[in-house]
Amino acid sequence: MSRGRQADSEDLFADTRMSFGEHIEELRWHLVRAIAGFAIVVHLVFILDGVGYATDTKIGIGKPMMEFIQRPVQSALRDFSNRRLEKAMEEMRNNSDVDTLNAPKEMKMRIDLNPILDKMAKRFNLSAIQEPEGDSEPTFQEITVKVAPYDIAGLSSEALQDLQRRFTLRTMSVTEAMFVYIKVAFVCGIVLSSPWVFWQIWSFIAAGLFSHEKKYINVYLPFSLGLFLAGVLTCEFLVIPNAVRALLWFNEWLDLEPDLRLNEWLTFAIMLPLIFGISFQTPLVMLFLERLGFVSIETYRSKRIYAYFGLGFFGALVNPSADLISQFFLLIPLFLLYELGIWLCKLTAKPESDIDVPESGEMVEV
Repeated sequence: MSRGRQADSEDLFADTRMSFGEHIEELRWHLVRAIAGFAIVVHLVFILDGVGYATDTKIGIGKPMMEFIQRPVQSALRDFSNRRLEKAMEEMRNNSDVDTLNAPKEMKMRIDLNPILDKMAKRFNLSAIQEPEGDSEPTFQEITVKVAPYDIAGLSSEALQDLQRRFTLRTMSVTEAMFVYIKVAFVCGIVLSSPWVFWQIWSFIAAGLFSHEKKYINVYLPFSLGLFLAGVLTCEFLVIPNAVRALLWFNEWLDLEPDLRLNEWLTFAIMLPLIFGISFQTPLVMLFLERLGFVSIETYRSKRIYAYFGLGFFGALVNPSADLISQFFLLIPLFLLYELGIWLCKLTAKPESDIDVPESGEMVEV
């Protein structure tokens, strides 16, 4: 009995040890709480968007998030359209055959004189030509002007472009917009409820960790989160706008008209920042491997070429788009992060003088 009590007193988990069934039950309750928190947040997203639509206000999360995701491609499409129009107008101006067709021609126009008379009256204080108060009938006057047909056509095309909103994403089915909005709402729910979900996961895992293991988690978890956010923000504000402009340049070079679908763009705009956030964990993974003794700093340095090849293969495998532009924007940060990982391993390495080396012949207790 005393030996049993002695063993129990040295057992750090004597008070928290549970059977396999109790572990499963504990995990089940943590998962139920996590899913319930996620469901509540998703419902709040839909409710806030509904209130914003009913009151015609900006209250909501899902719709503003869709507008935020579409903004880079809309801006790039607008610039693309304007460049195409300017290029077409410049080609017409430099074409000798067009000069004859674009020669100014006389045409008759009917204009309303009332706005002109009102401005003259206010500018020169001419009360004699002021119209009586109240709505007055338009006073049309037919005048003859000379205009260049192609210049008028260019201005009309630019105005028509804005009216038709050619720089927006398109849907190819009547249900696509609804499913895309639901997908964005669920993504917003995942992001907003992630602190609660992670807390539930951590509460289950932390019960089985030693104090020094919890200390490592508390130190490296904020660093990991910072790297993830850095990757997401870098992709969202630097990579995606430049990648879209570069990809649209190929359409302009080949004289093709892009027709971008909302659902395809949404997958690209959500998955690519996620891939960047995960890829930015490279220095932390390298540091853990070095601490566990699997890889040394010298190995990281001597096998750099092989590591670059492996990172390139990883980037090509996980990238949601097969284009070379986004591949290039992903590979450059991965190579820089690999060098950052080597620097972190060197910075946090223990000096050799701090390593306890037993003297020869001395027994080492295991």
